[in-house]
Amino acid sequence: MWSRGQGDPDTLTLGVVLAAGTIIIIAIVLALEGFYNYAEEQMLEQRVVAVEDTGLARVRAEQLEKLMEYRWVDRKEGRVQVPIERAMELVIEDAAKDGARR
Repeated sequence: MWSRGQGDPDTLTLGVVLAAGTIIIIAIVLALEGFYNYAEEQMLEQRVVAVEDTGLARVRAEQLEKLMEYRWVDRKEGRVQVPIERAMELVIEDAAKDGARR
């Protein structure tokens, strides 16, 4: 049935092809594993940044809230804090009055 003819591959060639194929498959598996680990690490970093951003967003919200409220700075001296929008209006009004006086 099977006879060794001139076109049949010899055992050495077959062994070299199998060894090379095995090495290539192992290299591909290792490369994919490295890529997977890298991608997983990047995702973890993004989660950490997202958690840090949430903390930063909370701090910014607290600061913005403080800019929008009335409160006493020094009762004895009669100093108060007004919301930033109102403070800007008062500055414009004062500037307009000073300009009218000149």
